[in-house]
Amino acid sequence: MPSPDRIYILADMHLKPLDAPNPLAREMAVRDNERLARFLGGIEGRGSMLVLLGDTFNFWIERRSQVVGDYFTSLSLFKAAADAGLDIHHVSGNRDFVVGEGLGFDPLTRYPGFLRLRRGFTVSRLADFGIEPHGHRFRFHQAGKTVSCVHG
Repeated sequence: MPSPDRIYILADMHLKPLDAPNPLAREMAVRDNERLARFLGGIEGRGSMLVLLGDTFNFWIERRSQVVGDYFTSLSLFKAAADAGLDIHHVSGNRDFVVGEGLGFDPLTRYPGFLRLRRGFTVSRLADFGIEPHGHRFRFHQAGKTVSCVHG
């Protein structure tokens, strides 16, 4: 992978689903998406890479009611940025387990919003939205150094 010119890192966004169970959470989800749209619009054409450094989405596996939710607007914002040329990478945090790690990650097939079955493997649907999932670590090279990104 070539060295990116500019790197943006977003961590702990805790994006909420638009169909959250209570009105305050739904309001927060709308505001989160508005802020995300402004941020992505502001770096359009200026950033070559965005690293989503964990806890991108606000759910826990144990709280199944929060796992299945409407994150389509948020994911569509990332897709539009990726289509405009932004290279987007995702590192899993403690609230991102259901987004998957790419091929071979398969214990969570019951969450079709983020995972899908392909040729016997469960794969993350993040790639469908222009986001490359990396599991718990993503490495890249910058200024002759190796940078390792993990959620803290």
